[in-house]
Amino acid sequence: MAKLSKEYLVGQRRESVFELVKAQAKAEEAEAQYQETIRELKRTLEGWKCRCQDVADDAEEQVQRRTAVPSHRYHTRSRTRNMEQAIDDLEQQNMELRAEMG
Repeated sequence: MAKLSKEYLVGQRRESVFELVKAQAKAEEAEAQYQETIRELKRTLEGWKCRCQDVADDAEEQVQRRTAVPSHRYHTRSRTRNMEQAIDDLEQQNMELRAEMG
């Protein structure tokens, strides 16, 4: 009877160890899935951060374009003024020459 009891206890122990091994394998599998989920969420978060930064950059660029003082690339206003001054000077010289001649 003691032998049967001992065999029974050994069998119980083996079964318990087997159940623990299965539980540990399940826990490790769940941990791996959780870690993968965390990695995916971090990648998704980084993607959204980049998108938000792009939107913010675009908005800032549009605000700067709309609030910037327009500058003339070729300075046409100052060149126009210079040409008008040169024309006035030439007309003045022309009048002086006409006055001298006649």
